[in-house]
Amino acid sequence: MTESAEHAQTWDAVETYFECITTCSLDDGECITQCVEQLKDADS
Repeated sequence: MTESAEHAQTWDAVETYFECITTCSLDDGECITQCVEQLKDADS
């Protein structure tokens, strides 16, 4: 994968993460944890 494609993939994962956490309640730690796990999985 080219550096540009990797950069775009990283930003897509970050955007997906922020979309995920905006659907979570701030009091719902489990929901936020799931979003973090998705972000980690996208990075690997």
